[in-house]
Amino acid sequence: MSLSAAAAKAKKIPPMPDKFVRNDKVMGLIECNFYEYLNELQSAMVMFYNPSCPACQRNRPHYIKAAKNMRRDGHAYAAVDCTQEVELCKREGVTRLPTFQLYTKGTYVSHRDFPLDYIRIGDFLEAGATLKEKIIQKDQVDPPCPEKKK
Repeated sequence: MSLSAAAAKAKKIPPMPDKFVRNDKVMGLIECNFYEYLNELQSAMVMFYNPSCPACQRNRPHYIKAAKNMRRDGHAYAAVDCTQEVELCKREGVTRLPTFQLYTKGTYVSHRDFPLDYIRIGDFLEAGATLKEKIIQKDQVDPPCPEKKK
């Protein structure tokens, strides 16, 4: 069975609001729902973080404010806890925290790994909308979600 066939049969875990960001407009992603969520969006900003990182904590209020101010359909904010999702963070090339990565239709476009205020975060997300003709979408497939032990 191919990875895509196995992924289609695997149990899905829907994204939930991220526990660190604590805002219902910012979904917490894990390895097995990352691309499923991002593939459907025109533009998405993902903050990769470590909850105990001081820079991540300083950027959290800006990320929340940017998410609250977002008004476009097909745009979204998400977050990944790199202490829990080590393999996902490695796969996405995250080397510094926090890192903000921009995706268009699930395809990585660009990143920033320096502090951003809420205006620059919003502008960065909006930049993804202008790239839709230039991006060749590659429907990425997530690995299967782990089975819960009984």
